[in-house]
Amino acid sequence: MIQSELRIKVNIGVDVRVLASDAPRTGIPTYVYHLAKGLLSLYPGATTLYSHRPIPDLSVVVVKKLVGLPWLQTSLVAAAYKNRVSLFHGPAFALPKFAAFKRVVTLHDFGFLRHPQWVAPDVRDYLRRMVPQAISVADGIIVPSPGILEELYEFFPTVRGRHVAIIPMGSEFAEHKYEGVTALTPPIDRPYILHVGTLEPRKNLGTLVKAYEKLARLGMPHVLVLVGNNPNVGSSVIDNLDPRIIVTGYVSRSDLAAWYAHASLYVQASWYEGFGMGTLEAYLWGIPIVASRTGWVVQLAESSDYPAVLIDDASDPEALFRAMERGISLGKEIPRSPDRCKGFTWVDIVHRHWYFYEEVVNGT
Repeated sequence: MIQSELRIKVNIGVDVRVLASDAPRTGIPTYVYHLAKGLLSLYPGATTLYSHRPIPDLSVVVVKKLVGLPWLQTSLVAAAYKNRVSLFHGPAFALPKFAAFKRVVTLHDFGFLRHPQWVAPDVRDYLRRMVPQAISVADGIIVPSPGILEELYEFFPTVRGRHVAIIPMGSEFAEHKYEGVTALTPPIDRPYILHVGTLEPRKNLGTLVKAYEKLARLGMPHVLVLVGNNPNVGSSVIDNLDPRIIVTGYVSRSDLAAWYAHASLYVQASWYEGFGMGTLEAYLWGIPIVASRTGWVVQLAESSDYPAVLIDDASDPEALFRAMERGISLGKEIPRSPDRCKGFTWVDIVHRHWYFYEEVVNGT
């Protein structure tokens, strides 16, 4: 009998409860959505999605909660057994504690341990309970960047030698359908520096604003555009902003494409990132990047000649100002490249997950 005939058929279950919220999908929900949608499309007969509520535009098995019992540990496990799941994926930090099937968890970051002051107390407490439990039972672990792999080994050293994969985030902007967006009218009639992300303390916008104001005093014509939700940034950042700073709030993906397409520079000043989706999308659009030394952009800066300028001290407005000045001088003429987009479509990312599932299920 040949080796391929000995392989176990892979039948995947995925916890997609994080998508049951009505809030705009950013960060982790974006990842879970595209992973779930891609698995259903590419592996339809071998994928089952589970949630406690229906989710628009996704075919899910709705598993009702039992009063007084934890859904993930009871109702979900029973439903997965019924569907003959061979591997269950918790794409947002959590796994069932007791199960006979294989289990894979995605750990997006360790901000709840590294910088707990920036994580909501209820979320921080939940992750401090669930992540060690998930790690203890996981047959495979997925992280989004080499930096998060280093933190995994730092906080949980017994994981060394376990089955771990680095799989980055993907983006629709790696797909060909966005090639023509550069022909659209720019969102504003002035050159601009772009930042995209939830407007929260972790993003270090206070330092970014100070650095920009130093740049503006040199007579640079650029405005600063902050794109993203504003849950609670604080008066020191958003109130009384320089009139040359534009805060758009949340925008659609099509509008975001236009903001990326015409930006002169992308800046990430964050104190901490697990991945940093904005830097990936700026890279896909061919925008020079200035960033603090955190998240996926570190790998980019260290492994390619792409114009990405890193700063070591995220608290230093002067260092960020100098980096932004240099970034603008690099120019915007970096054409979108099909080669640059390879590996970052959601189809690519879903296939990489599937190959990892097969390795875990078959012990390879």
